Amino acid sequence: RPVQVAVGAGLTAAAFMLTIVVNVPLNRRLAAASNPAAGWGAFRRRWGTANAARSLISIAGGVLLVTAR
Repeated sequence: RPVQVAVGAGLTAAAFMLTIVVNVPLNRRLAAASNPAAGWGAFRRRWGTANAARSLISIAGGVLLVTAR
């Protein structure tokens, strides 16, 4: 159980760090673009990949934390 909780917490922290390191800077660059609609195409793949990764990592961490007894 303690290992499961530690891994779950670590995954949750990793998802948060991925958000801070990848998604937030991309969001800021996109918001600062003179034409955000045109800028989205350049960021779409990287942002989408990072978003999918953080979703899966968050789900895995949450499942581990919820099922730890």
